[in-house]
Amino acid sequence: MNIEIDSALWIILEHCEGEHFLIGNCHTFPGRMNAFCKRKDTAFCVSLSEISDMSEQSRYWIKGFLSGNEPEPPEEIDGEPPEDYFKSERYHDWLTQIENFNTSGYID
Repeated sequence: MNIEIDSALWIILEHCEGEHFLIGNCHTFPGRMNAFCKRKDTAFCVSLSEISDMSEQSRYWIKGFLSGNEPEPPEEIDGEPPEDYFKSERYHDWLTQIENFNTSGYID
């Protein structure tokens, strides 16, 4: 495979030994990243919860990647005052969903 690898973007997975490298978006589900295994010479999809260790650069890359993949906030109901919207259960559920997404890479 002819894949451009940034050696600073290494990650360690529990289910495959050695360093792997982040290479982009997997384009399957929000939060899934494309990574490359040099030992197996193959690309694959991975989520944050599968990563056991990573470089500082990977940590920031993933933080930005997940921020850009967060689900949209719930819609406001026509005529709903902003203070009611931001106090609503659906808005607080969304905040919890975003927090979980940014720690696991999965949308509940």
